[in-house]
Amino acid sequence: MEEVSYVRVSPTLPVRDVRKAIEFYQRALGLEQRSVYGDPPTFAIVGAGDVFIQLSLDREGSTAGRAGCYITVTGVERLFERCRAAGADLDSGLAVRDYGMRDFVVHDADENHISVGESVRAA
Repeated sequence: MEEVSYVRVSPTLPVRDVRKAIEFYQRALGLEQRSVYGDPPTFAIVGAGDVFIQLSLDREGSTAGRAGCYITVTGVERLFERCRAAGADLDSGLAVRDYGMRDFVVHDADENHISVGESVRAA
């Protein structure tokens, strides 16, 4: 039987305003707009390298703010400072956690939780 090899995960986060969400991910996390669908937008993809986050319009407004994801990076301190300089809503400071990551949590404009971390072994 053939082995399964996972290559990438692209979480979909529900948002109330796709344009506003794109602006947040560009400004605070430095992600690039990759695709936008609809006018006004109902779906978009932002990313950097092999990291992609899909932003989906929450038409009812009942699921936005209830999702999250974890992004593993190198240079976590620079990204933390970028978020702080952008005035992003930081839920936690940058710290080494007992699970071996140095990370922080930032909320997007819809209060979705975005954890960003770097392995302490890589730092």
